Amino acid sequence: VLVVEDDIQVVDSYRQLFRDNAAAVPHNARFITSHAEAKQLLDGSEFFHVVVLAWSLPMQARQQAAEGIAPGEQLLETLATRDQYPVPVVLVVTGRLNEAQPLSRLQDRSSDFWHFRLVTKGIGQMDEVVRGLQAAHRYVDVGIHIRENRDAPASLDPREEDLLRRWILEDVARI
Repeated sequence: VLVVEDDIQVVDSYRQLFRDNAAAVPHNARFITSHAEAKQLLDGSEFFHVVVLAWSLPMQARQQAAEGIAPGEQLLETLATRDQYPVPVVLVVTGRLNEAQPLSRLQDRSSDFWHFRLVTKGIGQMDEVVRGLQAAHRYVDVGIHIRENRDAPASLDPREEDLLRRWILEDVARI
């Protein structure tokens, strides 16, 4: 789990939520507070099954978020194009969902992820995060074993494996 959030009170709430749900939904969480830190991490080779992304956050650590700029949109693009390390669950969190412009572009991005939600900060936010953790567990529970012949297993690149898992999960009858 990667949480990209600059509000310390919200981060503390996430930490408590993760502690409270550790037995039911095991996970490891990392917390990042700026666009620059998140971009550096997402450009790397670490796998994340869940990303909780604040829409409005500062470009650099220990700065204030600028009005009218949504660094979360740039990070969402980075997440959508991580073909070697796809992220199946993305939750975009904002206190101003009605101001997240253009909202239609955000919704268009939903097909890049298996479980994508726009979440309004406040009541119901933590429930949505728990649902995201549960979705990630369903995603990784899908095992894929393909053999082209007896001697060598077939290889799928990470994006192909992601798409195959999503296809299987879309049709409950296959599970």
